Amino acid sequence: RTIADAERMLQVTDCAGIAIGRGGLANPWFFRQLVHWVHTGEPGPRGSYEERLRFLERHFERLMDWRGEHMACLQFRKMAAWYCKALRTGKAIQQILVMLDSVNTFQRIVNQLREKGPPTGWSEWDSTDANVAVPAGPIAHW
Repeated sequence: RTIADAERMLQVTDCAGIAIGRGGLANPWFFRQLVHWVHTGEPGPRGSYEERLRFLERHFERLMDWRGEHMACLQFRKMAAWYCKALRTGKAIQQILVMLDSVNTFQRIVNQLREKGPPTGWSEWDSTDANVAVPAGPIAHW
């Protein structure tokens, strides 16, 4: 899920490769960071605030193309919490997105986020990112 996880796996097991898990869901820039880390020893920046907003928009647009507005809204609700955590939108916006009802509502929220800009202290070099829960085993409840 993180560059530190990748480094630890390579050092501890001396394996030839690693599997990328759910960390890529919350941080799709993980792949870019991993390549940068392999070549430089540093992970490099995660996605910028604007890159994340564009990714969020593209994700929703693709859902719309694939499933239509109603189903896109329903399916996007599942990922809304991850986007909100990574963008640090606050609970009010998260509640709107987890109950998303239309493309107009979606675009209004994205425009609001873009106009407001990144929250205080937000940085592309922040080493923390949204954490995606992973099951601990075959009977884990999460």
